[in-house]
Amino acid sequence: MFSMARERSGDTYKEYTTLQQRLDRRKQDLDTLIQRREAFVKTKDDVTAGIRKTFAKTRELLDLKEQSLVSHIERRTQREMESLDSFIASERQEIEKREEIFQDLVNDLQRNDGGGNCDAEKFIQELRLNDLQPLPKVPFIEAKSHDEDVIDCVTRLQICTVRFVEDNAPNSKLVNKVLVVFDDDPRACNIKDIAVLGGEVYVVIMTDFANRRVKALCGEGGNLPQRKHKLDMKHGPWGVTKISDFEVAVTVPEEKKIVFMRVLDDMHVRKTVKTKRKYCGIASLADGTFAVCCEDHPSVDILNMDGQFMKDLSKYYACMFKAPSSICATASKSLAVTDSVFKCVMIISKDGELLTTKPSTADSLKSAVAVACDASGHVFVVDNVDSNVIMVDEEVSSAVASDVAKGKVNTPTAVGLDNAGRLYIADDKFLMVFKITY
Repeated sequence: MFSMARERSGDTYKEYTTLQQRLDRRKQDLDTLIQRREAFVKTKDDVTAGIRKTFAKTRELLDLKEQSLVSHIERRTQREMESLDSFIASERQEIEKREEIFQDLVNDLQRNDGGGNCDAEKFIQELRLNDLQPLPKVPFIEAKSHDEDVIDCVTRLQICTVRFVEDNAPNSKLVNKVLVVFDDDPRACNIKDIAVLGGEVYVVIMTDFANRRVKALCGEGGNLPQRKHKLDMKHGPWGVTKISDFEVAVTVPEEKKIVFMRVLDDMHVRKTVKTKRKYCGIASLADGTFAVCCEDHPSVDILNMDGQFMKDLSKYYACMFKAPSSICATASKSLAVTDSVFKCVMIISKDGELLTTKPSTADSLKSAVAVACDASGHVFVVDNVDSNVIMVDEEVSSAVASDVAKGKVNTPTAVGLDNAGRLYIADDKFLMVFKITY
């Protein structure tokens, strides 16, 4: 009996401890929420102050422009008026002189000929009528065209936009960053795509379009780079996708081909297949096929491992795409395709049906140049104009997005994920790959 009471007392204490821990966690969450609220208010104040400062500067610039234009008109008008007044005064003097000469000629004619025939040639010569200068043209100010210029300028004036972003993602953390520039690169890097191989050797594969190279950063346990490899190509490589822990497929648009590469102790070409279009983005699918997209001839196609055409997903939805440049498979086995003209990511089924658009018009991007998807249904979109990498949910229809690279990158161009879900973001300004957890 005593032991049962003791056992119940122990269970009660355990339940009490569990409840206490839950209450403590709840209190901590509440404290965190209060801190975020304070940070939100501060952010609001900072953004509001920034907007006011921006518009104040814009008003100052507009005022200066107004003063400059008015001063220009006044100065130009003053010069033109002075020139006209000088010409008019000179002409008046000349007219008075010619009138006196004319009257003297008439008097001489009356005295000598008594009203005989007039010697017109003599009059013209004496009055110097052939020396008359043409009257100057009065300048004309096209007020209407100036109004149109001003209206057009104001219409095109986009100072800033305001966007509320829900804090629906964990805070991202910069783990490390490594240089992607090699000592013998002839040009500045332009990384188009990234794939991460996670076998015994950890390898980050990148396509450097500007230097016409496929680059690899290798290391063990994620420590990069312990080794660097490169494979030079005749034309710039674009898309890259993982096939296995030691093999990738790379698109070369200008040559209309897909190159299969192995990365073991070095990097070498295993085989090359020809394609019918200049494909840029590429994604390997679970059934052993590829999904590829083409900017030159806007389309999304399915190819087999030999590069043979199997299906055109945009055949019945041609209006969907204007410039598809990057593609990846999603967690639900759909496809995410970036369109650099529409500036969004389109989620489509394997039959080509448009499922949703990310982000929607309510939360639009300045650009959409690359995309990657993780196993949890998150879609990562690279906006290199706004220096963002936006994370959205594949399934949720809401336009709410989170910027997982805010303050960490400057000009992102490509994004990739490893098996652990860590992000690898190429930055064109710093010429680095940033490894980020979220």
